[in-house]
Amino acid sequence: MAAAIQTAGVQQLKSVASSAAEVSGTHTPRIVADVKFAADGKPAPSAVDPTIISAPAVGEDVRKFIELLHTASGKPVADSVMSEDYGTQGKSLRFSLGAVSDTPVTVTRGEAVGDIPQSVLSAGGGAEQKVVSLPTGSQLMTSLDSHSGAMVSTLSPQGHLTVWDAPAAKSAADVGVLASWATAVDAKDPGVLEIRTAPAIEASPSCSLDIFTPYSNSGKVYDTARLVCNQKGSMKLSNYLDKYQGLFIWKTLAVGTANWSGASAVSATPEWSCDGSQLYRGRVITAQIQNDNGSWWNSGAKNGPEMRLNC
Repeated sequence: MAAAIQTAGVQQLKSVASSAAEVSGTHTPRIVADVKFAADGKPAPSAVDPTIISAPAVGEDVRKFIELLHTASGKPVADSVMSEDYGTQGKSLRFSLGAVSDTPVTVTRGEAVGDIPQSVLSAGGGAEQKVVSLPTGSQLMTSLDSHSGAMVSTLSPQGHLTVWDAPAAKSAADVGVLASWATAVDAKDPGVLEIRTAPAIEASPSCSLDIFTPYSNSGKVYDTARLVCNQKGSMKLSNYLDKYQGLFIWKTLAVGTANWSGASAVSATPEWSCDGSQLYRGRVITAQIQNDNGSWWNSGAKNGPEMRLNC
């Protein structure tokens, strides 16, 4: 299975300094049907546009968590590990697993203090979904969509949420593999992670990376990323189109790639069918150039501007 994972989110995220007891509070967060979530008078998570600050994530907790996922999946980290700060909702840890030749599996980790509607952890509107209980007391939700792949999520009684998003997973067997990874990680869950951030580092030759605002046309949504350098060389660029599920969870819908030799500028534009009112953004994982003078690379996954589109 070509690796592709993206982690999902929860209703609210506590500060990384919170203890497990503070995260759970008096209510054990659960994955619930959307009807039950709406009955509590809460707005649909996907309808609330977040304010996000992203930066490379560092720290011993981050390193150990990456090792745990690598041991469970056998997949190396495909890009820099990123922290996304959602303000009062807290922080999420996000990164991708897989070899360079794979479609990365994106993993998201966060802390929930409230129930999570199933739609946030669903691979798509027509996805097959199933929620079961694990021996640890955690819930395991699996979701498979014929177009957008699979999402597999675990939510512990303490509110630790780990989401695996795999656009390339297209079969029940693929979901089974993802579920085995997720279950193995849940059995050794480290609890609340201390996530620290580090400044990005860039190398020469000099390049600029732009991710433009998503737009719609003729029933489809598009997003373009462009890499422009001051020298020619072997260039690689991958741009992922993400849809906001709500509660800090994003679903990868499509990827646009460019791989050119002897170029100084490349662009990549993924596309997807536009559906209703949704929030979209582009996300570049790979942006680099190499030549005889050295190399330049974007130091971590970079998110583009969000745009809510109505189709």
